[in-house]
Amino acid sequence: MPEEHLKSDDDIEAILHLAVQQNSSGSEDLRARLQSAADELGLTPEQIQVAEEAYRAEKASQAVQKQTELEDTQLWKQFRKTQVSDFISHLGTYVAVNTFLIWLDMNQGSGLNWAYWSVAGWGIAIAIQAFNLLASQRTDNLDEFERWKRKNKKKLKKVASSESED
Repeated sequence: MPEEHLKSDDDIEAILHLAVQQNSSGSEDLRARLQSAADELGLTPEQIQVAEEAYRAEKASQAVQKQTELEDTQLWKQFRKTQVSDFISHLGTYVAVNTFLIWLDMNQGSGLNWAYWSVAGWGIAIAIQAFNLLASQRTDNLDEFERWKRKNKKKLKKVASSESED
């Protein structure tokens, strides 16, 4: 077997880990191997127990962190969906109201006299909202996301409390 791929202790540890996984027949066998390795290293059972508890705590912490990241990812998608739907709603309102205002201004007889102010002013606000929506596709607006999460939690608590009262 060529030894050129073995560059560090990590390589050896990974190979041994794979070999143990492939050869394992149950948790008793693994516990016996752990004890055997501990004996070879001169470790007491108490030291092994402390290390195992620390390992389990670390694994539990990683699981909680992974779950939190998954929940945040799902909430982020929901937040972005809310932002897009809010923008589309504002854009639809802009188009509907300004179409009516232009029609009203044109029907007064002398062309466009005042409706362009509404179109321009509100249009600038819509353009800024569109720019912010497109520019913040990554996690640039974390403060806004945190505010949205707090607001969403309050809304969910209200719904839960009103359902429990029924």
